[in-house]
Amino acid sequence: MNFSDKEHFPQRRKTRPVKVGRYTIGGNAAVVVQSMTKTDTRNVDKTVEQIQQLEQAGCEIVRLAVPDIEAAKALKDIRKKCPDSVLVSDIHFQYKFALMALDAGMDKLRINPGNIGDAEKVRTVVRRAQEQKVPIRIGVNAGSLERRLLEKYGFPTPEAMVESAEYHIRILEDLGFTDTIISLKSSNVKLTVAAYRLLAARCDYPFHLGITEAGTQFSGTVKSCAGMGMLLAALSFVGLMALPSQHAQDFLVEDQRYRQFGARVGWRQVGGAVARFLLDIVGYQGLTLACHPGDDA
Repeated sequence: MNFSDKEHFPQRRKTRPVKVGRYTIGGNAAVVVQSMTKTDTRNVDKTVEQIQQLEQAGCEIVRLAVPDIEAAKALKDIRKKCPDSVLVSDIHFQYKFALMALDAGMDKLRINPGNIGDAEKVRTVVRRAQEQKVPIRIGVNAGSLERRLLEKYGFPTPEAMVESAEYHIRILEDLGFTDTIISLKSSNVKLTVAAYRLLAARCDYPFHLGITEAGTQFSGTVKSCAGMGMLLAALSFVGLMALPSQHAQDFLVEDQRYRQFGARVGWRQVGGAVARFLLDIVGYQGLTLACHPGDDA
């Protein structure tokens, strides 16, 4: 088409670049495509198999759930079998799991520093991450906001989500850590978009975008594409769509979404189990939809 993107569309948000393994997030770098494994991380062979499948399809960064000590121990063996993969460990509450992930050679940590223990524990993790040049993703989720924020705002709001993110950002910045990526996720598209837009005006950290718990294959694809599309037009982030479904057709959905916005083309698996729960969501939804075929229309 014979018209200028610069004339008709907002310019890309300016962010600081953050290195994740061999990739750069933010700055002038292309959109990087991240996915998650649906396996039990404790099962090393199955997890390695799925990492390889994702990479063969074009996925660039793969996130691994680390819900317990056995999963944390498995990271070293996974790294040995995937020496060139760019891997992220998703840590909840246990600072020791973060240290084990760093020992295993993970390329990024997903933690909320205010949730992994006292100040000394946070300092220990942050110092180690700095020494190894490993970035940290702060992951704010509307469904698990701090109680003080729910009491202040009454329910999850864009302001509450941003205040949560800024609380965790300050903890890292007070320790001199700025290799940070931010996500603000909700299952509500409008809440997610509003939160990202609000924070975008207040910081220059790169974003990792996702519509969490998006729903079933059909409604979740529509919801995620709507939310991601609104933000792809103006912001810079890692692409992520959390949707329980099968691999191949969802890579096609993601590829088409990036094509429509002129962004870097990348394949994407939209994974199944939320990190803290080892649950076959697809199986449950298949049963629900079979019993109530009109619910997803």
